[in-house]
Amino acid sequence: LLRGGHTTSVDIVKAYLAQIDRHNKAGLELHAIISVNAETALAQAAARDNERSEGKVRSPLHGIPIIVKDAIITSESLGLPTTVGAFAFKDTYGRKNASVIDILLEHGMIILAKASLTEFCGLKATCITAGWSAVNGQTQSAYIEGGFRSEDLFIGRSGPGGSSSGSAVGVSAGFAPLSLGTETSGSVCMPANRAGLYSITASRGSVPME
Repeated sequence: LLRGGHTTSVDIVKAYLAQIDRHNKAGLELHAIISVNAETALAQAAARDNERSEGKVRSPLHGIPIIVKDAIITSESLGLPTTVGAFAFKDTYGRKNASVIDILLEHGMIILAKASLTEFCGLKATCITAGWSAVNGQTQSAYIEGGFRSEDLFIGRSGPGGSSSGSAVGVSAGFAPLSLGTETSGSVCMPANRAGLYSITASRGSVPME
């Protein structure tokens, strides 16, 4: 659709922002997104549309939005703090983006929002409920009516899995077509499985870890 001029990255981003408004803190109250900066995302989208109109397409993912787990550092230029789900870092920005964020930007992708997670990637406590953080509360599966059941186990069947909970729920709920998580111990494959998604964990050394 983008190649054929039938839509624009700005229109795509607006559609995803509307879905986040509809079901992240309102509606189904999925709590899959910790932070979103509509102004910055739309500015990125407009810039990618302008490049496309001039014949510059950076990659097959040029102008496509992605949500990124809130353990991956983003600088203030994107308007998205990096909290790891903890109040101690609620308004914290990196001095620069993590290398993988810069790679996504170089390939023309749009960093739409930061995704929720199990606080400190689940390393805060041994039995912290998957998908819970102090900053964003409990992330809910888009497929479980009524959300996480209090009598369930901390990685119980009604939960979203973790620690990359919001990265998976965000895609299954239509907040973005793609997401980026991090792998601690099943942190990518478990939430993807719960959300009915495919996940890929990159081979060691294939993605910069800075």
